[in-house]
Amino acid sequence: MKKVFLILLLAILSVNSVFSFDLTDSQGQEKSYFSLSNPTIFVKTTENLTNFTIAYTLSQEIVKEIAFIPCDSSYCADVSLLELITEQNESLPEFTTYIVNVNNQTKEVYLDSKTPEVSFSNSSLNSSSKVLTLNFNYSDNSEKIAKVELFEEINSQNVLLKEVSNLTTYDYTVSSIGNKVFVLKVTDMAQNIKEQRQAFAVEDIFGPQISTYTIIKKDDKINLNFKITDEHIQKYEISQNNLTLSEIVTGTSVEKTIVLPFSSGNILFKVYDQNSNIIEKT
Repeated sequence: MKKVFLILLLAILSVNSVFSFDLTDSQGQEKSYFSLSNPTIFVKTTENLTNFTIAYTLSQEIVKEIAFIPCDSSYCADVSLLELITEQNESLPEFTTYIVNVNNQTKEVYLDSKTPEVSFSNSSLNSSSKVLTLNFNYSDNSEKIAKVELFEEINSQNVLLKEVSNLTTYDYTVSSIGNKVFVLKVTDMAQNIKEQRQAFAVEDIFGPQISTYTIIKKDDKINLNFKITDEHIQKYEISQNNLTLSEIVTGTSVEKTIVLPFSSGNILFKVYDQNSNIIEKT
């Protein structure tokens, strides 16, 4: 009984391993999707076969019969899917499916001639949280997108933020003002690539900085030493109860020492920039 089972198992394995063939691109990479920039398929088998056929998937109509030639210890042939369309005097479709049939073994291949669709839409900035929300859309005629990447363009170089496949939004934390340029790059299964750029102007959403702040009481005088910085400083105010001192200032950095006409106790120090951003200390 064991001998019969072993014979049957060997018979099944031998049937399944009787024949196989490889289907790659011109660089020897196994793949099913091909683009106009790389439309040539390379068929290879170790069997001594005369030819193979390529047919349309839907109609099963044979488009072409191709002869194998010896290559090393195997048999191979290459054929351009683009030339197949030209030979049939047909206009270039966006997406075509073929069946490669070698010795009754079949594999499907696809010629995708169209790049994906990409767009940005309705991006918005939350000034309080300093978060720029980027909204985007993408699609492909084959409905087979391999990768979606979001970059920030810095000094003409694309710096990857994140692979955002299956996402349509991304929260970008703003750390500085100025124009922010983003690039959305979509790659489909055939390696067709489409990029879309989006520029977003980030205005001054950052409050001024009080980098130095000391109060010294000496000889009945109260001195306030401070240094403030911002892209566009507008003024500072120092107040206690109903008394307020203020001064309009300009520039990106102001450093001063002021004698305060206040008594001991709490004082409020406020700094404003030209975009009404405020920082205060007590």
